[in-house]
Amino acid sequence: MIRAYIIIVIIFLCGSMVLANEQLCPAPKASDPKEDFLKIKETEFNIDKALQSLNFLDKKVYEIIKDNDERTYQLIRSNKIDKEMPLELLSVLSNERFYLGYPNHLSIVKGTLLKYRLLYLRELISKSTQTSSGIKNELEKAKKDYCDFISSVQYVD
Repeated sequence: MIRAYIIIVIIFLCGSMVLANEQLCPAPKASDPKEDFLKIKETEFNIDKALQSLNFLDKKVYEIIKDNDERTYQLIRSNKIDKEMPLELLSVLSNERFYLGYPNHLSIVKGTLLKYRLLYLRELISKSTQTSSGIKNELEKAKKDYCDFISSVQYVD
């Protein structure tokens, strides 16, 4: 519950489109063109995409599990899968919409939250007349966390 309030505060304090579209991390080094299309660009970490991804995680995952229950039971009855495996896991593992969509949407939400945490701390420091070294350290850590994430994240395909 507290995290939800923090997210709302961050969104309102840093919600400006100028801040949201600003490149905060160094441009990535040139990579293999075959892998480049899977790279999640920094501009994709925005509130609209995060809310779409949150909707997928909130609504679509449940629908996928529900839709796959009958198929899962058929596989168990035909002895094609291990009866000890949890049904929830079987339901989603057999569905491409889940095993591709879930990690991709989760990455968008995580990246957006890391980005807005960084923007919030930067804004907090810029508006403060006295800034403690603790907040500056937290800002540096937030920037490192976000940039490390940006440099390594890519779509699952």
